[in-house]
Formats: sequence, C-alpha cells, structure tokens
Amino acid sequence: MTGEHKKHGRMIVDWKTGKTRGDRFQLETYNVLSGNKFSKGQFVMLNPEAGASRPLELVETPESVGQKYGEVWSMIRKGVFPVFPSRRCEWCDMKPNCKIQSGVNKRTAYYDTPDKDGVLPF
Repeated sequence: MTGEHKKHGRMIVDWKTGKTRGDRFQLETYNVLSGNKFSKGQFVMLNPEAGASRPLELVETPESVGQKYGEVWSMIRKGVFPVFPSRRCEWCDMKPNCKIQSGVNKRTAYYDTPDKDGVLPF
C-alpha cells in the first residue's frame, strides 16, 4: 500500500502481522514496479510484541532489481537452489518436506531427494 506520512512524505507501506520485518528488497521491488515514485518504504508491524520499524531509503534502480531477479532466474534454470538454514526456516512453506527441519520421515523421504532430482533442496 502507499500512503502519506506526515514526517516522511509519500512512502510504500508493507503491513506485517508477525514479529519479523520483511527483506528490504521486497520494498525496493515494489518501488521499481511503481516507476520509482517513492523514496522511502516501511514495514508496519501489527503485532504489539514486534519492535518498532523505521522508514527505509529506497535506492534500487530498475536495472539493479532486474539484475538480481535475472541472477535468480539463471540459477533456477540451472537447477541450483542454495539452502541457507536459519531461524527463518520456522516460517518456510516447505518445512514439512525438508529433512533439515523435519528429520527423516516418510514425507521428507519422498520430497527431499536432491540426488534423484539433480537439484537442491527438493
């Protein structure tokens, strides 16, 4: 969503219901898709236990955002999916299918098969 902040002016706002802010690249992507109409963005945390967030300067260009998405697309075409286990795995949709997060069980044995598929992690 976009809005007008009385101190920071026009900005992109991304509402978050949890305690964790998003990756700033998400706001940068929204700004580029809007035609770089905004110079600031902010994650607004609805959870009362979340820390306060501050406006972020949006600095990416369409070219730099496109390059990053191009790099990811290139990796997808090659079948390269780097795994970076972290506390964010807690929220991953693929957690039930992941041997690292769910251990070896019937489901992970079926889905988490990089040797057979030739790609990581699933």
